[in-house]
Amino acid sequence: MLTHLRKYLPLGAFLLLSAWLLWPPAEEGQRADASAPRPDEAEYVIKFSPGWAYLPDTHPYGIGKPLQGLKKVIRAFEERFPDTRIELLTVPSVREYLVTQLGSGQAPDILNVNVENVWMDVQKGWYVPLDPFLERPNPFVVEQGDPARPGYQQWWDMFRYQAISRGKAAPDGYNYCLTFDMIETGIYYNKTLFARLGLEVPRDWEEFIAAMQKIRGDRRPDGSGTVPLLVNIGAFNDWTTDLFFDQLYYDLLPGIDLLQDPTREPYLQGYLDWDELAFLRRKGFFSRQDPRYCQVWEKMRQLKQYTNENLMTDDLVREFVT
Repeated sequence: MLTHLRKYLPLGAFLLLSAWLLWPPAEEGQRADASAPRPDEAEYVIKFSPGWAYLPDTHPYGIGKPLQGLKKVIRAFEERFPDTRIELLTVPSVREYLVTQLGSGQAPDILNVNVENVWMDVQKGWYVPLDPFLERPNPFVVEQGDPARPGYQQWWDMFRYQAISRGKAAPDGYNYCLTFDMIETGIYYNKTLFARLGLEVPRDWEEFIAAMQKIRGDRRPDGSGTVPLLVNIGAFNDWTTDLFFDQLYYDLLPGIDLLQDPTREPYLQGYLDWDELAFLRRKGFFSRQDPRYCQVWEKMRQLKQYTNENLMTDDLVREFVT
């Protein structure tokens, strides 16, 4: 029984940490950023990899003040549970590394990882489904004594965007992840440069390409040029591909999204699961015989002409603002 309880301790801590992220600010005299006791030898140590964008005391892209939000949450959590210590780790987010660590039992207890990377490994027993815990009352809400508060009946009720939260269930129907953040795809542009070159904000693909052609041909007084589109390998190889795929298959999605889960569909809205992709591939989709699929890669190749040569850089924000 003790082994069973220890197995689920990191999961319970993750849910409690999640609740603290949703909790109202501490009252005066109970400041979350006050120094919390950190025992030298805690009974429980939970290893947590929050991702580089949330690591306390760091400056993402070297801009702004050091991050402190997660540190405050952890201090408040450890103050509430003095027998537990949260150890923050930095680990690569690439799938190959995570699979190696998970397979050997060396991975952190809590990971910041894309849900798709979890979905394809749920059958391996690396992850714990959260549903049985989320369907229970949130003890932090229950202790407030107000049955009308979200979370009093089920932890699920605390999530404002239900479609987003519940839509992250894996193809087996279980939730192994909680939404920590979401990423929107957008393009920042230099208004000064656009005004100098007489460019308007592009309204379609053709205008977008034409604008980048004009930017690429422009020369500064020192003779140097301007890279029309700054992008890193993650955005180019992943999100850009997704965007092209979504646009080119948009009118077909209602007919080829063969398996629709009523719980997940309000959020996914045409998302194709792995088994759907495999089935459609056998039917001739996503091959050289599929003209839309060929267009995805033709557009990718066309776009690459206007990007920075080295896609492995991550310091695009600094390069753009300077």
